Amino acid sequence: MLFETRCFVCHGRGGKGDGPAAVGLGANPRDFTDPRWQQATSNAKIQRVIKQGGQSVGESSAMPPNADLSDAQVDALTVFLRSLKAL
Repeated sequence: MLFETRCFVCHGRGGKGDGPAAVGLGANPRDFTDPRWQQATSNAKIQRVIKQGGQSVGESSAMPPNADLSDAQVDALTVFLRSLKAL
């Protein structure tokens, strides 16, 4: 799964922002299980952050761009991130 290879190092396997690299970032990685974030964030914003990085929406540069991902991969990651709201 793409999340396991690209995202878990910072966001953690369960998407709570507690990955092994989270401590040294200088910014807290997003907790995708947070219901407030889930409700307040559009799919378009999620997709932009994945593809263009955190700075593209005025957030941390610690979230790097993933310009090499296809639209289908970004869509699949978005669906996965949305699935974490129930955890």
